[in-house]
Amino acid sequence: MGNEIQVYQGNTNTITCTVTGLDDLIEYTATLTVKKDIRDLTPLIEVDGDIAGLIIVFETTAVQNTLPTGRYVYDVTITDDTKVFTVVKDEYIINDSVKY
Repeated sequence: MGNEIQVYQGNTNTITCTVTGLDDLIEYTATLTVKKDIRDLTPLIEVDGDIAGLIIVFETTAVQNTLPTGRYVYDVTITDDTKVFTVVKDEYIINDSVKY
């Protein structure tokens, strides 16, 4: 897939996502959702992004990244309350940290 996100356990992480195929993201809301398994009903991490042009920036906090080390699944969706698009989906990997 090529869009995996890696973060060290207990660290803050900034994720940048560039959208193509649309003219702009005006009136859209962007959400990063992380789950242990894609079929899980409740997300482990859910963050709204800041949108500028066609670029979305998400920041996950150190507290959110205290999940056990391992591989999770994430997707980025955008919605304008009528249409929903999944922009990207891949693995969200939390690596061991020396300090945390």
